Amino acid sequence: MSEAENQEVLAENEDVQAEEAVEEVEAAASDEAEAEDAAETVDAEIEEAEAEAAAAEPEEPADASDSEEDSL
Repeated sequence: MSEAENQEVLAENEDVQAEEAVEEVEAAASDEAEAEDAAETVDAEIEEAEAEAAAAEPEEPADASDSEEDSL
């Protein structure tokens, strides 16, 4: 194999490695975007559950003993 052929093979290998690196970065970015979407969904579900829980809580009646102390 000549020096030129060796250089061509090395260049092809570097191209393949560069393409694989780009694919890995793109996959990681995609995974990150999916994780962010999932986190936003969970946050929205938590807020909705908290709102439903707050709406379901009965209002606390005024404490009669406090109002008697205030009037004295």
